[in-house]
Amino acid sequence: MNNRIDKERIHLMSPCATVCAAAEIAPVVEESVLRAAIEKVLRAHAILCCRVILDADGEARFAPNGAPVVGKSGLMRRVAGRQRAAGHAVSLFSCSSDPDSPDGIVDETLDVAMLDATSPHAYDPLLPGARDILLNLGEFLDCDALSGDVSRLEELRARTAECFRNACAYLTAAEAIRSAVRPAGDFRKPENDLKALLPDEARPGGRERRFFLGAHTCMGYVSFAGDFAREITVRVACPFGGSPDALLRALGAEARARGLDVVYFLDPLSPETYAHLYLPQLPLFITGERVPAARVYDGLFADSTSTPPEYEAVLNRAYGCLRAAKALHDETESRYIPRMDFSALVDVESRVYKEMDALARSVAGL
Repeated sequence: MNNRIDKERIHLMSPCATVCAAAEIAPVVEESVLRAAIEKVLRAHAILCCRVILDADGEARFAPNGAPVVGKSGLMRRVAGRQRAAGHAVSLFSCSSDPDSPDGIVDETLDVAMLDATSPHAYDPLLPGARDILLNLGEFLDCDALSGDVSRLEELRARTAECFRNACAYLTAAEAIRSAVRPAGDFRKPENDLKALLPDEARPGGRERRFFLGAHTCMGYVSFAGDFAREITVRVACPFGGSPDALLRALGAEARARGLDVVYFLDPLSPETYAHLYLPQLPLFITGERVPAARVYDGLFADSTSTPPEYEAVLNRAYGCLRAAKALHDETESRYIPRMDFSALVDVESRVYKEMDALARSVAGL
């Protein structure tokens, strides 16, 4: 099902009521059997298995979405939910091309990761079988049925790659415009204020980690900086081109010297620049983004420049390329979904849970 939407249907875009049904099933059946039956029903429902997308030509269409409980992303979400329910600290890493889709999860409690190892972030297990486990979902594809789509799939892959190349070129141009304007900031007051919150004595043991907290995507700029509680957030007001990088480096270095863990979040246009800092043991989150904050430092930059229209223009061109890439990806998915035996994923999911539980027992010394 990949049908053009010719008439406006407002209810598709408005908040929807959730309809639930409860049923008592007797006699008792195994969870895997029940899950497979529910998945079969969901896959047979055209509306539940579709989403509204904008294709590369700007047309609105219904496109297959797969059942809500299948595929790599759904599997990782369910595993993450299960581990969190067990009291584990779990981090979820969103795809920069599609922020609604996770590319990986990390169970911090067990020190184990689950990754989407397909292109463009291919990953080969270093110790397959001994430590790393490869889940090859491709073995559940109907390859004979897919063979008839080879030429179109090759075309979609080439067009998608071109869209990403163009998007990268526009993002590079945006950073060139921004980096030409680098106002200097005087961070002495916030540095002194925030260092006073650190432990008094120096001690070893501080760990340093680096991640991205935002990305330029098909949905525009998406950031999770606002997910941190207002009460622990400190904002450094930055004009166009300004960055709290120098302040974050100074605070991070001092925090590590005093035994605290440090999490740096990188600027997506300039990954060598720090955009945010998180000190989990305090806890304290420092950012240059406009998010709700308990304390705001303003007026730290001598010069301020408004955002140039050419900067916004090249970013919008990048977002257009990323939206086109997403539409092409959706069409690619629509050709794979009907050829996938999703019922086989029930056994895969059970295997993942068994491995997680065995690791949990090992960590607990049981």
